[in-house]
Amino acid sequence: MYKIQVKTISMNSLKRIVDSNKKKFRLIDVRSKEEYEMGHIKGAVSIPLKELEMKARHFFKPDDIIITYDDRYAGSLSTITARMLMLMGYKHVMEYMGGFREWKASGFPTESGPP
Repeated sequence: MYKIQVKTISMNSLKRIVDSNKKKFRLIDVRSKEEYEMGHIKGAVSIPLKELEMKARHFFKPDDIIITYDDRYAGSLSTITARMLMLMGYKHVMEYMGGFREWKASGFPTESGPP
């Protein structure tokens, strides 16, 4: 069976994009709302996997750069989300495999609270 290959982005590459105002991108936290509220990468939008189909067309444009992440290295939720987005027709989808734990452990900007 053919599997859709998801491009990945490293922590340092993601940090450069986050710090740059040149590239427009959407950073998606696919964890539960409760996990998101406890802490997430600064600027991320909360879209749990179960809400993706309902919210994707509202949040994203076809040409957006979309980066997904979850809580762990090589997270399965973020991979599934990225594949679903690609199947929905989004072409510029990547997964940050380090997840929130790696980002936070590196001391990069995080925030907490509701979306």
